[in-house]
Amino acid sequence: CRAASWYFASGTHYYEQGKYHEAALQFQNAIQVDSGYAEAHFQLSRCFARLGIWVGVLRELQRTIELQPNNLQAHLNLGALLLAGRQFRGAHEQAKLVLQKDPQSVDGHILLANSLAALQMPQESLEEMRAAIQLEPDRGRSYLNLAMLQVDAQQQAAAEENFKKAVSLDPKSTRALLALGTFYQAQRRWADAEQQFRRAIELQPRDPQLRVPL
Repeated sequence: CRAASWYFASGTHYYEQGKYHEAALQFQNAIQVDSGYAEAHFQLSRCFARLGIWVGVLRELQRTIELQPNNLQAHLNLGALLLAGRQFRGAHEQAKLVLQKDPQSVDGHILLANSLAALQMPQESLEEMRAAIQLEPDRGRSYLNLAMLQVDAQQQAAAEENFKKAVSLDPKSTRALLALGTFYQAQRRWADAEQQFRRAIELQPRDPQLRVPL
């Protein structure tokens, strides 16, 4: 439908400009014209995520998957939402669905690892995380996730190495630097912690949140 496509294009334009309210309205207009427009439902879920409207995110992701079962990103996003909402078995189910369709999905393995950790299955969780890293060994975020799982599993030495690996692969990641600093802080290694926090501040000196740990 030409009208639905026009609204969708307009919504995409607004989204790219960071105007998420306006984008959401246009995607909703597209859906009013064509209720089966799967991609409009998916993009509307992304707008709602930016706006913090989590009930809307859940609804639109579920509708996307209903219309487009092979949209793996929708399954991943739904799994992450369920995990954040402490619906761990639901998140686990979404991860398994993704990996059934694409066994090489790094994000699928990560979602499965995180859901297994939440279900109190630490060894299986770590195995899945290592599988994700084998598929894409140069991805800093994966080592960061592995390190966090290792902290939970009381594997402190291994966690430190993987926090450092995450920083070495992505030296401009304030998230990795803050995570390493927080790890050192928990171990009362104050000088090491301060060094990481200051490195993060140097990268984004105008972000006041980075000064909080100091």
